[in-house]
Amino acid sequence: MEKIYRQAGRTLCIAVMLAVFTAGCASHMTTIVSRPPAHAQKLGRVEGRASGSLFQAVIPILLNSRTERAYANALAKAPGATALMDVTLREDWLWYYLGTISTVTISGEAVK
Repeated sequence: MEKIYRQAGRTLCIAVMLAVFTAGCASHMTTIVSRPPAHAQKLGRVEGRASGSLFQAVIPILLNSRTERAYANALAKAPGATALMDVTLREDWLWYYLGTISTVTISGEAVK
């Protein structure tokens, strides 16, 4: 009987751990900027990058704002641009001894 209780306890522990880890991976969609008007003037293709780090797997350094900063960097490359159309987002990760670096690259057609 004791063996059955031990097995049930292990199963419950594994189920709880899976539920916690699965819930920790959940996210929602985020809008960076509103949709540009259909008659927007195209200014050319641009690209912007921004990085952040997760130090010691606990301390975020410029990590949460990297997408907004990459978007702003791309817009700054086209004077007068107010938005990007046909956007592509790429994320690269670099693992180092004390943490990770995440670099976001956003490219798209600058419009005003």
